[in-house]
Amino acid sequence: MCALRRARLLRAAFAAFAAILGGCSATPSAPTSDATPSYEDIFVLRSERKERVTPPTWCTPERAGFAPFNSPTLLEDRFHFWSIETRVADGRISNTHAAVVGELRACFGATATRGLFNFYLETKLGALTITGKGECTFGVADLPEKDLLIARCTVPLKVASEEYTGGLLITSSMGSKAMFGLQTDPPGYTQASIATIRLWRKR
Repeated sequence: MCALRRARLLRAAFAAFAAILGGCSATPSAPTSDATPSYEDIFVLRSERKERVTPPTWCTPERAGFAPFNSPTLLEDRFHFWSIETRVADGRISNTHAAVVGELRACFGATATRGLFNFYLETKLGALTITGKGECTFGVADLPEKDLLIARCTVPLKVASEEYTGGLLITSSMGSKAMFGLQTDPPGYTQASIATIRLWRKR
């Protein structure tokens, strides 16, 4: 028994000594992800169109930065932003409308390119006021089934805060015969958009 105990003590001492030598290595260990500073805030939200203002009163060419192309006025829409819930195990969205966390006003205007629209937005997320002008591409119709239309939007963002240098909004959007509300027609899909917003902090 004494011999066995001495052998265990020797193994423990050797392990401790090896750990000390390893700590003196000239090559530093890589920092963990928790130690890496973050210079961005990321939001994943779901939009719901609540209203189309006709005739538009807020969406003017002066505000949006672009004029109507083949119509007398711009399109003016109002949206709610909903927070979502995801499954930790695989990232799948388990709830597409957990709580209303913001509102968005948007202006759309057709361009000379078929299916390409100018897009201007103003939104408020918490205490942050955010604006942006970009574009949306429409035109993939009847996907994933008849009477559905998918689109994507990309908008560089400006944040009314000294804390941020700017940001980017990208949406995966779907439209249907049901212009308003959370449910598509035909049912079973998510409208209007799943939006990712990245806001970049100053270093």
